[in-house]
Amino acid sequence: MRLLVANRAEIASRVLRTAKRLRIPTLVVYHPIDSDLPFVREADQAICLEAEPPRGAYLDGARLIQIAKNEACTHLHPGYGFLSENAAFVESLEHAGLGFVGPRADSILALGDKQKSKELLRQLQIPLVESFELSEAKQADFERAANQIGYPVLIKPAAGGGGKGMIRVDRPEDLWEAVQSSRRVAQASFQDDRVLLEKYVESARHIEVQVFGDGEGKILALGERECSLQRRHQKLVEESPCRFLSPEVRLRLMRESEKLATHLKYRSAGTLEWLWDGSDQIYFLEMNTRLQVEHPVTEETFGIDLVEWQLKLALHQEFPERVPEQKNHSIEVRLCAEDPAQEFLPSGGKIYRLDLPEEVRADFGYRTGNIVSSEFDSLLGKLISVGETRKEATEILLRALEGLVCVGPKTNRAYLIQILKSNAFERGEISTQFLSAFPAQFDYLEAIRWIRQLGATGPGQNVTDPDAETEDLDLYSPWGGCGQNNQEADWWADFDGRRYFFPSFADWSEEIGPAKAVAETESSSDQTESEIRSPMPSKILKISCSEGEVVSKGRPLISLEAMKMEHQIRAKRDCVVKRIFVSEGQQVLPESVLLELGDLDGED
Repeated sequence: MRLLVANRAEIASRVLRTAKRLRIPTLVVYHPIDSDLPFVREADQAICLEAEPPRGAYLDGARLIQIAKNEACTHLHPGYGFLSENAAFVESLEHAGLGFVGPRADSILALGDKQKSKELLRQLQIPLVESFELSEAKQADFERAANQIGYPVLIKPAAGGGGKGMIRVDRPEDLWEAVQSSRRVAQASFQDDRVLLEKYVESARHIEVQVFGDGEGKILALGERECSLQRRHQKLVEESPCRFLSPEVRLRLMRESEKLATHLKYRSAGTLEWLWDGSDQIYFLEMNTRLQVEHPVTEETFGIDLVEWQLKLALHQEFPERVPEQKNHSIEVRLCAEDPAQEFLPSGGKIYRLDLPEEVRADFGYRTGNIVSSEFDSLLGKLISVGETRKEATEILLRALEGLVCVGPKTNRAYLIQILKSNAFERGEISTQFLSAFPAQFDYLEAIRWIRQLGATGPGQNVTDPDAETEDLDLYSPWGGCGQNNQEADWWADFDGRRYFFPSFADWSEEIGPAKAVAETESSSDQTESEIRSPMPSKILKISCSEGEVVSKGRPLISLEAMKMEHQIRAKRDCVVKRIFVSEGQQVLPESVLLELGDLDGED
């Protein structure tokens, strides 16, 4: 076997690690933006591919197949995302005489497509959430379907997964905008703009079952994972097993999952996702016909390597005879370059320092000195703990998170700590709605922690020097400035868009810990309420207003794309749009002025 890993960052490094242990020669492709990432160096060979947009380097199936043939590769591993659930690509790969490390194309067609999978599931009498596929439908068709099943509803791509393009809609007036947004994301992420409309099940838990098949009808169900803690329908915290399932519900989940996978003679790793209402009712959501981001918690509790199983199956080596015994408890958290305090807007820029804890498994795609690009998703990596009990696994993971150092882009590290420390998490009182009501509290101690980690020096400036200048060349630096202040506090430092005041920096070279923040005000930014600015490097996807238009609070104004996600800027008050400074398709930098708004009475 010679293996082409057609992916990037964390998952590419993950697959390469197992391939190296099995002494399988490897090849990767990469876009120039990714040239310094670890996976490029970890492969035996790396080929640079120019593409615009950059994600095209990992989505051009014909080009990847030609490279695989030219470089004498025998198999391709897709990782997750990109082409991992593209049946046409798998067929083309196999027609070219290359092996796909994953399921057959017919399984992807039947299960990777949400609507087709639901037709099959109805035949197998597996419980479903009510839904409609409205591929070519007009606005009125969506409105009729939503009214039929009742709000809230969920709009999501018919192909692909990972939470991309999934939008909850609570009001009829927001429905069509959500449909258009989901279609744009679906086309950009999966090359397929079909969407589904389904009933949104509130206060449910998200449980998934890992299966592995030999392609001839033998299926192993490798326990369940609890994945209820999500933001924007993307998982943040996953664990296995779910300690709150009754034996009866667990048995139903395993049997129903095995029934479907057996019917299809499923090959390789796959995951069936379910909603559980907390009592005895389960609803099938979808099947992801690929390796999942959260697969490590299954590996850690069963003592297996799913990538090794995939590669050995592709080589027609011996298939495991039975499901290993599941032991202990494992929890995974995803460290993402995003700002929880700003509705999880993605961040980016240079990682000045990244120190990973040694007491847990750390699957990361970045290292110190790497650049986190806004062209790709925000996942930096994952921390995975194992303990004899859920409580022990939580405590181990908390220590690891508190010891992790990531200086550069904003991350959700502090937010993850807050989640794991919450009483609700400890008691298991969680659902898919939990994080929507969980506040992102920012502690000023995080600013102090940054200063300590940087040796009291921010990128391009010394925070103890009142004459220091801001680093103008670094668009992502969290340090907006520093200096003396005329208020009671002696010193201030801008950090993550906030200004923090400190009584003294004089002794911080010796001891930073005792320092206290004594005041906090708004950032010194000259942005006013009348200006709407870009919160990140992004592309203008859609402008939903016009100059002179009166808009109400909550109305979508502009849709931005960054890190493979679409983000909407909405009006925070009733106002009038005075000027629009950008156009659709335009690339903008952080803090670029997008709109000027005015009060309805004519005053800014």
